[in-house]
Amino acid sequence: PTHRTANCEIHPASNRPRLTHAEAQLRARGIDPGVELIKAASKGRVRDALLAGEEAFQLRLAAIGLLGTFKIFIVTCVIGLSLGLLVGIGRYSRTWSIRLPAAVFVEFFRNTPVLIQIIWFYFALPILVPFEINAFTASVMGIALNTAAFSADIYRGGIQSIDRGQWDGGRAIG
Repeated sequence: PTHRTANCEIHPASNRPRLTHAEAQLRARGIDPGVELIKAASKGRVRDALLAGEEAFQLRLAAIGLLGTFKIFIVTCVIGLSLGLLVGIGRYSRTWSIRLPAAVFVEFFRNTPVLIQIIWFYFALPILVPFEINAFTASVMGIALNTAAFSADIYRGGIQSIDRGQWDGGRAIG
């Protein structure tokens, strides 16, 4: 039973961080994966260590990044498009108590940059709620809500583009 912090797992018996594979590889090359990593990157040591002829290591890092990107893509598409459909229907509602919150949601998330939303979910939201949010959850929340706002207007526009005769024909059929 381990628990995770922002950067790595903590083993409860020793109360010491358990290194991830990437952190262990960086330490093996003499690069501390903490704040020292930023200093080393500015001096070119990380680039030199990664480009030192170990293509397998580079491919593993690329595969890990690609897999993480694909996970975020799938989760945000499912959440964003589903929520966007609900919000888009809410934007088309005749009841102002449904239409107004949907319009505020769309306008807020469409008019703020998605990077600012992710940063807000990662750093500011944990101040307001009693639990910590990891980077994956913060990025999914930011991108999914942004996707929901944009897709809500797409769905609303699609519904509004249906001609009155099409609506009447649909009602006549049942």
